[in-house]
Amino acid sequence: MFTHVFRLDHAPDEVLAAHRDGLVGFGPSLPGVASVERLTTVASDRAVHLAHRWYGDPGCLPRLLRSVVPADRFVWHDRSTWTQDGGTWAITIDVLGPGPHLSGSHRFLPAADGGCEVVLEASVLGLALGGDILGVPLGRWGARVLERLVHDMLAGVAEASTTRIAEWMSGRRDRDLAA
Repeated sequence: MFTHVFRLDHAPDEVLAAHRDGLVGFGPSLPGVASVERLTTVASDRAVHLAHRWYGDPGCLPRLLRSVVPADRFVWHDRSTWTQDGGTWAITIDVLGPGPHLSGSHRFLPAADGGCEVVLEASVLGLALGGDILGVPLGRWGARVLERLVHDMLAGVAEASTTRIAEWMSGRRDRDLAA
């Protein structure tokens, strides 16, 4: 389990909307992400269900994995459900076969000074028992190394997202004020 808490100088509902609606906009500025494509949006009175395809930047992979994972296969998919309180999501990394491989949630809490405290909780799933990458068996040791790599990449994305989301929100707010 991985938990990351960060603070933004925006109201919780604005930060939730940025996370839910802005991935295609700010996603490519995150480490290891080349682009993000929205696949589906299904909205109801209580929730918004989204699906995205993420294209990774193979340059962020360790050299050993770059030799095994072709650039066009460094892709992952997310499915998320967003309510007024936050979101839950699951990610499947294509080269690892059937998933999900990661799951987690975002909560958006009012901060004492009027901003927002974002709580990200995530788990790496299904890697520790073995498996393969494009048919190459990982074994227990390889699966643990891969699990650590995925965990560290997720931590890096979470750290960077603090800055990127704030920048994206400020730029969007500036454009709205100028209009």
